[in-house]
Amino acid sequence: MLNRFCFVALALLGCVCLYAQNPVMVMESSFKVKANDTVSYYFSFAAGDQIVLDFSENNGLTLKQVEVIELPNVVKYNEHRVGDIENKVIAVPKTAVYEFRFSNPTLVGHSCDVRIQRIPKNRSTQDFNTSWKWRTMYDTTYVYQTEDSIVGYDSIPYVEVQRELVSDELSEQMLADNVVEVKAVGIVKKDNPRDYVKFSLPVNREDENKTTEVVAWAYWVAVGKNAASVWSKNKSLTKSAVKQVAKWVGVASPLAALALGVGVDLLIPDENKVDNVQYALMSSANDCNAFMKGGEYRAYQKGFGTGGYGRIDKANMLQGTHYIGLYNDNYHSSIRVNVKVSAIVETKTYQDVRYERIRVKPRYVPVNRTKMQVRSWQERVPEGY
Repeated sequence: MLNRFCFVALALLGCVCLYAQNPVMVMESSFKVKANDTVSYYFSFAAGDQIVLDFSENNGLTLKQVEVIELPNVVKYNEHRVGDIENKVIAVPKTAVYEFRFSNPTLVGHSCDVRIQRIPKNRSTQDFNTSWKWRTMYDTTYVYQTEDSIVGYDSIPYVEVQRELVSDELSEQMLADNVVEVKAVGIVKKDNPRDYVKFSLPVNREDENKTTEVVAWAYWVAVGKNAASVWSKNKSLTKSAVKQVAKWVGVASPLAALALGVGVDLLIPDENKVDNVQYALMSSANDCNAFMKGGEYRAYQKGFGTGGYGRIDKANMLQGTHYIGLYNDNYHSSIRVNVKVSAIVETKTYQDVRYERIRVKPRYVPVNRTKMQVRSWQERVPEGY
């Protein structure tokens, strides 16, 4: 009987001590926790405080988890499948920020009420500020490592070999110099009033110390007995034009001046207006065969009259075999057609040149060093700290 009286007396004494100070309201609110969501509230508490937590789920359901955590990571209370919490008392051993976490990892939302109170240890903490602030925290560590340190330099001689251009020259290669007799159609005896001149451009080459490349080519077509004399006049007109080209070597024809693009206008026969020729430049043997048979063909240049000329410098037309088709529209007389073609070839010559060089190489020795590493992060702390 005495033991029972002592137990009751001690229990009443504990209750009197627990509620010696009036509870102070920290938070009282209704809130919702959405599906697959977590709601957290943060408050500061003073050392010696008693936290009193009340919670209820308003739809008759249970919330998956309710936690009270002393930051940064001390769990003071953890309850699963919570429907109601009444007057849950949590002791605060030291001043800190507490997180009240309500987790709902389900597909159903919850409507909740919460009330958080604090019972101060004594009157000195009655008006404690429960708000908090962010503070930047720092953690400094020292790492010991070995690094190479420069203590001097060494000069090391060596030979550098460079491939350098020795000469860059332009020259002419005559590809065609033909006089072609193109027959007439004829009234009784039917002949083929078509013929052609075939030529191949020099193949671009690249050797160890030399490259050759076709940079342009030109052609001249003329009809009549006076074609040769007209060509001689062209020679006299274009001699000085080619001399303007610094890279030129050797003797140049009027076609070289035309292919180089130095601004010359070649002459063509104009005395005999009766004899004319229709010509076509083709790059395919199939097109040339079609031309010879009077069928459809593709040509990249065409002309008609007593003659004509042109310059070709497109990259896709500077290699391979080409054809100049000739057609005589005269029914009675054959015609003699003078066809000339020249290509301009650029030749570059290289040689290996040796140069004496000096390379500066640093000398290192290992040195032990201490490196400071500072890590920073943000942490919630009570407002007054």
